[in-house]
Amino acid sequence: MRTVGVEEELLLVDTCSGEPRALSTAVLAVAERRSEGDSVFEPELHRQQLEFSTEPCSEMRELAGEIRRWRAEAAKSAARTGTAVVALRAVPQFLAGVRRQLRHLAAFLERPHTSSMWTSLRLAMHRI
Repeated sequence: MRTVGVEEELLLVDTCSGEPRALSTAVLAVAERRSEGDSVFEPELHRQQLEFSTEPCSEMRELAGEIRRWRAEAAKSAARTGTAVVALRAVPQFLAGVRRQLRHLAAFLERPHTSSMWTSLRLAMHRI
C-alpha cells in the first residue's frame, strides 16, 4: 500500500499589515502549551516561519483532513501572538527581491540604453 505525507512551511504575518513577523519561537511555545507537550510544529530556518509534517496517509481525504487540522492549530497558536499563518510557495524575501528587480527593469526600459546600464541590469538580474 502506498502512503504519502506532507511537510508544510507556514509564514507568520502581522494581522494588520500582512508583513512577515519573526515570532516563530513565541508561536511554537504557545503551540507546545496548547498541545500539552505533543506539538507537531517545528522551527524553520527563517524565524518568520514554522512547519508541520503530517503522518503518512493512504487516503487523500485523510491527508487533506490532517493538513486542515494542523493549519487550524497553527492559526490558533499564531493568533495568541498577534500573527496569522499563510501557506506560500516562496519565501517573502525572494518575492521582494523579484519585485525590486522588476521595478529596476521597468525603469531601465524607459531610459536610453548605455553600456553601463546594461552591465547594471545584468548584475541586478543575476542576484535573483
